[in-house]
Amino acid sequence: MFLAQPDSRPPCIPEFDVAVVGRSFASLRAAERLRRELRLSVTESPDAQAARYDEVNHRWEIDTAGGVAARAKIVVESSGTILVEGRRGRSLAQDADGLVVHGYPNLFRLGDSGTPDPVGSVCRLVGHMRTNVLDYIEARPTAAFINRLDAVTFDRPVPRNLL
Repeated sequence: MFLAQPDSRPPCIPEFDVAVVGRSFASLRAAERLRRELRLSVTESPDAQAARYDEVNHRWEIDTAGGVAARAKIVVESSGTILVEGRRGRSLAQDADGLVVHGYPNLFRLGDSGTPDPVGSVCRLVGHMRTNVLDYIEARPTAAFINRLDAVTFDRPVPRNLL
């Protein structure tokens, strides 16, 4: 007789194009527009507690009270209240501003972005990425350009030890 062994594999974690974390009117609009206009698979996580960037797989892991709930290529963060960890586990300062931030690839911040239409800007930038077959967006490391939308790079993140 064959006895089934307990499954010791970790549970399958769903993967999406975009994860919208936090809850606001802007996050609801962003999720709707990304689905409708760009036809992306979008998950909404209003109860997310953290978003962590996985440098090996180039994906964001979205943590809730129950553990990792989803993985996504792009994160749209709206509340400014969750823990955001970029490359090398560096935590994003709550007072950091800008739609995109250096050290946090494929992270869009709707909160204090400094742009008049942050949802429209996210949709335009993600649309540009898809049209031009680009996988990454990040602010350039120069402090003078950190808050300007025209000062972003679409290059793949390069680990510091390879520079």
